[in-house]
Amino acid sequence: MDNTLYMTKNIIYEDIKKDYYLRCLINSLDGKKIIFTNAILSHAEAVLKQLGIRDLFYDVIDRTRLGGIKPDIKVFKRFLSFAYIENRDECIFFEDNIINLFTAKKFGWKTILISRNRQKTYPFIDYYFSDIHSAVENFTFNSSQCLI
Repeated sequence: MDNTLYMTKNIIYEDIKKDYYLRCLINSLDGKKIIFTNAILSHAEAVLKQLGIRDLFYDVIDRTRLGGIKPDIKVFKRFLSFAYIENRDECIFFEDNIINLFTAKKFGWKTILISRNRQKTYPFIDYYFSDIHSAVENFTFNSSQCLI
């Protein structure tokens, strides 16, 4: 079990600012957007709401609903079922935990690591980005429409 459950006690959600640029980028992505998180639902919902992006996501699927956490392969399979994702569907998976990307690649997903501390490459990671903005920009049809 990770420490997300304990860390949320110290978060001041009001300090999280709306991110209009991220909102525009995510909104311009094609396809169904789903949050797949090891956090608890209340934490994920609070963060998404503060960022001003909750309404852009089809669903938020958390550790409680899944009955476990990533990288467990059974959790990934339950996620696919809850999200109505089929084997032939293309999935792009943005993640900050390398081991979760290893499991995602087993499903044929396009894997994107978000990390400021890239130290080496892995064959199961398709793309590396230092932050979520640059990662989503790469998959957005026309990110220049989001410049503010």
